[in-house]
Amino acid sequence: MTIAERIADDLERRVGQDRDVPEDWTLAALAELYGVSITPVREAVGALVDRDVLIRDDNGRVRVNPARLGSNPARRGASAGPASADALAIRPDDPTKAITDAVVELSITGHDEYLREEVAAERFGVGRTVVRRVFGELAGKGMLTHVPRCGWRVRPYRKRDMRDYLAVRETLELEALGAAWDRFDDAVLAEMLHGNRPATRGKSARIDNRLHRYWIELADNRYITDFFDRHGAYYDALFDHAAPSAERVSEMADQHRAILEALLARDRRAAQRALSRHIRSQAPVVAQMIERLHDAVGAPPSSTRAS
Repeated sequence: MTIAERIADDLERRVGQDRDVPEDWTLAALAELYGVSITPVREAVGALVDRDVLIRDDNGRVRVNPARLGSNPARRGASAGPASADALAIRPDDPTKAITDAVVELSITGHDEYLREEVAAERFGVGRTVVRRVFGELAGKGMLTHVPRCGWRVRPYRKRDMRDYLAVRETLELEALGAAWDRFDDAVLAEMLHGNRPATRGKSARIDNRLHRYWIELADNRYITDFFDRHGAYYDALFDHAAPSAERVSEMADQHRAILEALLARDRRAAQRALSRHIRSQAPVVAQMIERLHDAVGAPPSSTRAS
């Protein structure tokens, strides 16, 4: 079962039981509620519209179907009002995530067009200063490039770039792991080990990605740090946006645990092998997730493109 399917099932259960129904149905609010990117939330909302749990009005806004709300008549009328789950709806006080998701989607679909600040500001309901700040942050992560008098150009996703990045990442992370070897704190390693939990009966998998940054920082090598600051953020954003399946999350948790257990045992060779396996396994998995996202996103909306 995918993350989107789990979200759809949970929201349908909440509506059917008339219990814990979210008051704010914006994509950003639901993404925050479930701790995921906007993409699986959008897929879940679409599935619930197909199931008649939600109703999409002509203006694109989504509301709860009162006939599916449960047995409380007082709540039926109250929840029948519009709920803004239309494409990329956001709360004006937190636009960074939604803007980032929009840029990632454009990148995934291979677009390299220019984005205009004034158009994006209108779309996201914020000022140009906010858009310029977020675009600047994304440029620092390698996701956008500012071209004077043209706008901000989206970095298109390329499979070859991903493979090349992972090859360099493996080399540099292994170097960082070796440089940090005598500085590891067992308490920190044990905490991260606990934070990586594979799926068990009655409990979903959980991952803690801090381990990678942990040895990169402990290595105290400015060139390694600079590489991951300049290039890693883009691929981290792609992976986060792809919303890996529960099976993939459990697999990653197992791989993380293998690395951390080897570190706690001070088995350098085992830790290096586990880290290499973990990094190399990501290329085909990420490629599959990107293809799935590409199919789900399709042709991105034109409301942020330069005319």
